[in-house]
Amino acid sequence: MKKKIVLILYALIFSIGLMAQVDTGYLMSWGGIVSTYPGNNIVKIAAGGYNSLALKSNGRLSAWGYNFDNQCSIPNDNLIKIAAGYSHCIALKSDNSLIAWGKNETGQCNVPSGNNFISVAAGLGHSIALRSDGSLVQWGSWDSNVPLGNDFVEIAASWNYNLALKTDGSIVAWGYNNNVQDNIPMGNDYVAISAGRFQCLALKSDGSLVGWGDNSYGQSYVPTGNNFIAISSGEQFDLALKSDGSLVAWGENHYGQCNVPTGNGYISISSGYFHSLALKSDGTVVAWGNNDQCQCDLLFSNDNRSIVSRGAHNLALKLDGSLKATGDNFYGEADVPQGNDFVSIAVGERHDLALKSDGTILAWGSNVNGVNNAPLGNTYSAIAAGYYHNLAIKTDGSLIGWGDNGDGECDVPPGNDFTAIAGGNSFSLALRIDGSITAWGLNDNSQCNCPFGNDFVALAAGYNFSVALKSDGTLTAWGNNDDGQCNVPIGDDYISITVGDYHCLALKSDGTVIAWGRNDHGQCSVPERNDFIAISAGGSYSAALVRNLPVLNNDETHIPIISSRVSAYPNPFVQSHILTIEANIKTNERGTICIYNIKGQKVKSFDVNSMHSKVTWNGRNERNQPYSSGIYVYKLITPSCHETKKLVIMK
Repeated sequence: MKKKIVLILYALIFSIGLMAQVDTGYLMSWGGIVSTYPGNNIVKIAAGGYNSLALKSNGRLSAWGYNFDNQCSIPNDNLIKIAAGYSHCIALKSDNSLIAWGKNETGQCNVPSGNNFISVAAGLGHSIALRSDGSLVQWGSWDSNVPLGNDFVEIAASWNYNLALKTDGSIVAWGYNNNVQDNIPMGNDYVAISAGRFQCLALKSDGSLVGWGDNSYGQSYVPTGNNFIAISSGEQFDLALKSDGSLVAWGENHYGQCNVPTGNGYISISSGYFHSLALKSDGTVVAWGNNDQCQCDLLFSNDNRSIVSRGAHNLALKLDGSLKATGDNFYGEADVPQGNDFVSIAVGERHDLALKSDGTILAWGSNVNGVNNAPLGNTYSAIAAGYYHNLAIKTDGSLIGWGDNGDGECDVPPGNDFTAIAGGNSFSLALRIDGSITAWGLNDNSQCNCPFGNDFVALAAGYNFSVALKSDGTLTAWGNNDDGQCNVPIGDDYISITVGDYHCLALKSDGTVIAWGRNDHGQCSVPERNDFIAISAGGSYSAALVRNLPVLNNDETHIPIISSRVSAYPNPFVQSHILTIEANIKTNERGTICIYNIKGQKVKSFDVNSMHSKVTWNGRNERNQPYSSGIYVYKLITPSCHETKKLVIMK
């Protein structure tokens, strides 16, 4: 009896927010929504519809955000360039071949064969690539009217149209004519292009900007000045990088996508549909704008004490007693209250709850059925949220319920011996001090037909099923089992449980996690690690707190088998500055880095090898005369690699 009392007391402490738990960790997630730590060795970034990509210096890729179309299920290849469309991604491999992943309903991931590609771009349902001979290829939802020729140096893809920059500095467009093709600016002094949904942006050789197309939000009213070096267009907003390393954005700002971070240490930018990424000179990434699918979740810290999830958002209780929310915020569920006196948290389908140290309850988000009308008073010791109803335990051990009560889910049983609670979809569970379980509400799948016994220490409620942890460390489940969510794993070393809509997680005493049930989005594909300290399940994804930084993909140091990944910085560069070109050259190989003008004439050549692979150039010829501004090409030539990239000289 003494052992059982201790276990029940532990369950009570656990249910009121791990008040005795001081172990903290980093937040990570997998499945339909991915949250991972990209690291600080990032060299390229790409923002998609609702996901983000970061390419590391070792050729490995990190991805986070929306993953329901597998756009974050990244390939384990040596990559050198990346592009993110609305729901698919493309990458250029080190052998100059292509790979694509994500939604493929219009064939946008059916990449052409060959290893002569040098650049890629991804649109809504189509993709385009630039070949090393300067020609274009397109595939996916529409592929007509692709311009002919082999004088292209840069490409940009939007929802249903494309842009291309030619070697003479002029711009061409094709596809749906939504005020784009008819309004292409004249001239041949352009060095960069970007395509928004209905608006376009171009950078001129003098560092000024030109915008055209839709101007509903002022996105085509470009800022003045001639100190811009990079551009990127989003849904109905634009972003630009200045020569001093600072950022500026304009246009629609409903999600804060134009609220750029301050500072001047940025070297690269990429705009998604409602969010943006910026790469800093130290190799780290900053993100801002819409975060409803965690595509901007980069504020990793290890001071999270507990986490709860439901639907498409997470709520975390931090060590200092404050709250942090990520994911969906359509109903304001991520607008957490301020303060550092919170001790327990719970999430519903569209609302959140928090219990304060003084015993009061706060609720926010959607108030459908009055779920945010929290009871007054300061006599509460535990909280739980169902999909559209809430439960609380009072300090005297009795229960109270509020919100939707269409199936009696708020008609709490009498008594003052309750120690833990859980809410599902229109049904409720409660654990009594004697270790037995009581259930009430909707019972169409027998989710309220609780097992007998008084040896239970924790419980969890899914959409239409229930799971419980017993004092001997084993599990039991009941209710709907269409996806195997009630087929609990064997073993007696489980210490914590959580459930999503149709899947389950269990934390073991060795720090590993087991998952079962529906796995249509990889929510049960648990990363192989043994440093889990807390678990939580959302609708079609899983979340956890881990002791070490949550790197999901294979991130071992990669030794290239061929010479590759030549890069120049700053690019564009001003003639008064120094350009650095650096290559990653295979051991014992020798080669050259050559710079050509748009006519194909060589203007500079450098000898390089595996020990001397970095060169500098001041933009001048042998007589110290500056070359004219515009587009140039630099090429790495070794026995194992011919890699060509664009270079821009600005006035």
